[in-house]
Amino acid sequence: MKKIINLFIITAMLGFVIQPVLTMAEDEAVPDSAEAEVLPEDTATEPQATSTPVSGLETAEELLEESTGTSTPESTATSTPESSATSSPESVATSTPESTSTSTIESEFGLTSEEPAATTTPESAAEQNFSPLPASFSEVVDTSFTTGGSEALKAVPVVKAVWEMNGTAAAALGTDDHKDSGAQFLPSGQYRVSKPFSVCATVSDLNGAGDITSVEARIVYPQAAYYEETEEGELVCGLPKGTLKAMTPLAKEQGISLFCESIKNKNASLPSFYDIYNFIGLCGEDGELEKGTAAVYCADGALKYDDAAGKYNVIAIAKDSAGNTGNSLSNNFSYLELTAFETDFSGLDYGNAELNALKTIQGDEVWQEPKTKNYSTVRNVGNTRLRMSVTQDDMGLGKTDGVWNIRYGFKVGEFTSWASYWPEETMAFEKIIELSQTEPIDFALTVLNFSEDSINAYAGKMTLTAQKAEGLLCD
Repeated sequence: MKKIINLFIITAMLGFVIQPVLTMAEDEAVPDSAEAEVLPEDTATEPQATSTPVSGLETAEELLEESTGTSTPESTATSTPESSATSSPESVATSTPESTSTSTIESEFGLTSEEPAATTTPESAAEQNFSPLPASFSEVVDTSFTTGGSEALKAVPVVKAVWEMNGTAAAALGTDDHKDSGAQFLPSGQYRVSKPFSVCATVSDLNGAGDITSVEARIVYPQAAYYEETEEGELVCGLPKGTLKAMTPLAKEQGISLFCESIKNKNASLPSFYDIYNFIGLCGEDGELEKGTAAVYCADGALKYDDAAGKYNVIAIAKDSAGNTGNSLSNNFSYLELTAFETDFSGLDYGNAELNALKTIQGDEVWQEPKTKNYSTVRNVGNTRLRMSVTQDDMGLGKTDGVWNIRYGFKVGEFTSWASYWPEETMAFEKIIELSQTEPIDFALTVLNFSEDSINAYAGKMTLTAQKAEGLLCD
C-alpha cells in the first residue's frame, strides 16, 4: 500500500512537470511519417494501439503499468481533420490498409495526447465501410484508332458507270439501236462507212472531279476470229481494238443532262455500274455530279463496216493527280450482225444468143462507179461472212413439154466451177465471201428452145441475195 501511495505521489508530481510539455505537444501536428505498427496476423489476435512518444510521458506510464499491472483503458477514437480516413457513426475507427489515421484518447489525468489508431487489413470493402461512388461520377477514357497505312488515306478515283451510245460525245444522244439491255449497234451496211459511237464513264473522286487527271478506255474485239488487215492477212481473235482511248470530261451541265436525264429516264439499261452504285447516288441535288465530286467523261469511237459482229468488251480506268489508279470497270456492247453485199453493175446484156450455145458474161474485180452493164463485181459490205444466191425468171421463153426452154449458170470468184440452175430456182454458191472482200461474179445462159412467137428480144429479172455463212472459229 505504501508503494502504491508513493507511486501516486511521484506520478502527481510528474503531472505538474509534464503538463506544459503535453500542452506543447498538442499544439504540434502529428508527423506525416508516423505509421502505426501492425502486428502480423499469425502472432497477434487483436491489433494493439501504439502511442506517439512524448517526452516524459512514457516514463510515467511505464511506472504506472509496472505498479498496477494494467494497461491504458480503451476509448472511442475520432478522426482528426487532417486525416484522410473517414469514419461512419457505427465504426469505432477506420483506416485504409496503406495509411494511418490518428485518434484522440483521454488519459486518467485529464490530459490528451494523439495516439496512432490501430491498423488492420480488412478482407473486403464492406469491412472498411467504403461508400460506393455516386452514379454521376465521371471518368475520362482514352480512345484510339489505327489506319491501314498511308494507302488507306488516299482518295483514289472510282469509275462508277460505263456505257456506250450512238453518235459522238458532243451529240450526247444517249441511244443505241436495240431495246435489249446494254448498247447494241448496227453496222452501216456501206462500203468503208463506219458506225460512229462514243464510250462514256462517270468517275468520282473525294478530292473533287478536278483531281482526276486521266480517264482511259480499252476496247477489245469479241471472241470471234477474223482476218487482220495486214499483208499477211493473219487470222486473229479477241485482240484489243486500236489503242487506249483518252476520255475527256463533259461540261457539268451537259454531263448531268446526258446521264441523269437522257439515259436515266429513257435508256436506263444502257450503263453498267460498279459495285453498289446507281443513278441515285450520282444524280439529284445531293448527287455527286451536282456536288462536283464526279464528272462524265467520253471519247468518240467508230466501228468499221467490216468489224466482226459479236460482243465487244470495254474497260475504263482513271488516275488522279497523285498518280493513284482506281478500279477498272468493264462493260460489253454488241455489234449486231448484218449480212450485206453490193454490186457495181446495173444489168446484164448477153447480146445475141444462139440455140444450145453457152453465152457468158465475165465479171472482174474492178469496181465501177457509177454502175454500168456487165463487168459484174460483188463485195461484202456487212460484218458476217456470206454466200451468194441467185434466182432468175424464164425471160419469156416458157416451157416445152414441161421443161424450161432456158437454163442459167453463175460462179463467184476465180478458180471456181460453174453452178447451173433452172428458172424460178434459187441457187446458192458454195464459195464464201469474206469480210470486206471483193470478188468477180460470172453469169451464163443457154437457150434450149425458142418460143413459137417470133420475138427478137427477150428480157427478164434476176435476183441476187446473200446468206450468212458460218463464222471462223477461235483457236
